[in-house]
Amino acid sequence: MDNDLEDTQEKTDTWKPHAWSEEEIVAAVAHLKRRIPQEWERLEHLERTTGELLDTREAICEFAELMDVYGGRFDHRDVIWLLGCVRRARRKDLGLD
Repeated sequence: MDNDLEDTQEKTDTWKPHAWSEEEIVAAVAHLKRRIPQEWERLEHLERTTGELLDTREAICEFAELMDVYGGRFDHRDVIWLLGCVRRARRKDLGLD
């Protein structure tokens, strides 16, 4: 039974990953800095100190904000990928990568 479900899901999933451009990533970063500035500052602090963002309130807020903006146009997996792009951009701006 489980194999049938997996086969059906594989056949119906037509998701094609979105290739986020540098301009889209820059726009997402600017949006987050403008909309959730305190959370952005806290995420920068965490990046500089522990580097551990998982399950923090700020990281959840960041994802929720991106879902609000992009969730209607893109699959949640694309938004998760964008979140990673945003983090890499933040780390680069901080001189950490």
